[in-house]
Amino acid sequence: MTNNRICNLFYNSIQFILVFILGIQVLHAQFSFPFTIPELQNGKQIIIQYKVLVNNTFNPLNTNSITEITTASSDNFPPVSDTAITAASFFDCADFNTRIYVDSAATAGLNNGSSWANAFVDLQYALAAVQLCPVDTILVAQGTYFPDTLGGSAINRDISFNIPNGIVVLGGYGHGADSLNRDWLCNKTILSGDIDHDDLLDDENSYHVVTTTNVSEQTIVDGFCITEGNANGTDIDGQGGGWYNDGSGLGNSSTPTIRNCTISGNIADLGAGQYNNGIDGGNASPIFTNCIISGNKANFEAGGFYNAATGGTSSPRFTNCIISGNNGG
Repeated sequence: MTNNRICNLFYNSIQFILVFILGIQVLHAQFSFPFTIPELQNGKQIIIQYKVLVNNTFNPLNTNSITEITTASSDNFPPVSDTAITAASFFDCADFNTRIYVDSAATAGLNNGSSWANAFVDLQYALAAVQLCPVDTILVAQGTYFPDTLGGSAINRDISFNIPNGIVVLGGYGHGADSLNRDWLCNKTILSGDIDHDDLLDDENSYHVVTTTNVSEQTIVDGFCITEGNANGTDIDGQGGGWYNDGSGLGNSSTPTIRNCTISGNIADLGAGQYNNGIDGGNASPIFTNCIISGNKANFEAGGFYNAATGGTSSPRFTNCIISGNNGG
C-alpha cells in the first residue's frame, strides 16, 4: 500500500474512529495517527467518516474545518484517481438517545443528528452512526436523499442505502415545526438512485437504491418512495434496481419489514423493483404492508420482483399492497 502522508495538522494524541465504505460493504476500525488504509481494488473508493477526539473531548465546532485529502493506491492494482478521504460527518454517540434525526433542510443547526434542529442532512451519516452507537431508530424528514453523497466529485454506483439489522427507519416527517407530524403521503421522503442529479434513469444511477443483507423482520423501513435505481451491471449489479435483499447461503435469512412504501420507476436486468436472493440454503422473504410496487421495468425478467430460491427459500408476504404496471421485459 502506498499512501501520501496526511498533513501534519494533528498530533499523535488525536484518535480517529473511521467508517470504511467500500462498495456496499461497511467496515469499522479505530486507529491512532498515523494509520494505514486498506488495499484498494482498481476503480474502488474508500470513504472515511470520522470523528476527532482531542484530549478525550469531542467538540465539533473546533473540528469542522478538517479537509485533509489523501490519494491512495495499491502496489497490486493501478492507482485510483483522486480518491478523497474526507471528513464526511462528525458525531458523538453521547449526542443520541435512542433516535437519530435526518432532515435535508436542516442547514442551520449543528448537523450532528441529535434532534430535528440539529439533524443530519444526509441519511448515510445516520446509517453509519447506528453501526457505531447504541441507537435503534432513524427518523427522516421529507425530501430527496441520494446514496452517494460522500464520495466527492466522482459518483459511485455501488453505494446504496444499506440498512443494518434491527434498525427502524421511518420517513414521512415534516420540517421544523411540522416535524411532530408524520404523514408519508403528504411529506414525501424519497430515496433516489439519481446520484448525478440529472433527472435521467441512465448509466450514472445507483445499481441498487436500498440493500439489506441477513436482516431480521425487526429491521423496518417505513414511509419511503424508492426510485430511480438502475441495475444494469453484471452479476448482482444487474439485479434489484430498487432494492436488493440478500439472504443467500446455508443458514442465512433476510426478512425485512417494509411498510407504507412505494417502489417505483426502477430498472434492472432481473427484478427491477426488488430482487430477493435466497439461494443455496438461504431465505429471502421480506414482509410488505400497505405498499405499492409499480412502474418498474426489467430488461429481461420480473419487473416487480424476482425471487431467487434455488436450493433455498424466497417467499415475500404481502398485506394490503398494490403490485401493478411493472414490465417484465
